[in-house]
Amino acid sequence: MLHVQMVRNSKQMRTSAIFLELHGQVQEGLRRRHERDAKEQKVSADIAAQHPICFPGEEVLAQVTVVEKRVVSFEEKMKADALEAKAHMEASRGLPEPLTQRSLNQAFAQLPEGAQASIEACIRCWRENKLAASDVISQVKSFSGSSAVLRGLFAAQPERVDLEVATPAQMRELQRLTVA
Repeated sequence: MLHVQMVRNSKQMRTSAIFLELHGQVQEGLRRRHERDAKEQKVSADIAAQHPICFPGEEVLAQVTVVEKRVVSFEEKMKADALEAKAHMEASRGLPEPLTQRSLNQAFAQLPEGAQASIEACIRCWRENKLAASDVISQVKSFSGSSAVLRGLFAAQPERVDLEVATPAQMRELQRLTVA
């Protein structure tokens, strides 16, 4: 038993070491690519400034305006890419019906900060599968008194009533009670 545990720990250590080495190689490759791209953008901007493009019938401009592009560090670029990927993932998932991001943005302009934070927390929990879509709708609907956008959104939706269907035994019991 002890030998099996030692073998398992040894294998996990080797796997972790390989993963860390591979992760370092990927990060270094991304860093080199980022530096190369930044250098190429600078060279391209310098060439564009030295050789402006003139179309037929246009006057050559005496001065070329070059827009300086701020070169961000590798770490800043990685953080920005991660935030963009997260935003894209969340946008692709959408929101529970009848909510849309556009309607929420409009409603947020009319709601107090606490209500906005509450709705955002509910949506975050829903996206993490910690909250049902019906609970999100109920929470957002509870703020419809403070937002004309939400009132209009939920007024357009028919009120859904969940009906309970009686079993045959319950129907017989009801019938027996009414005859007596």
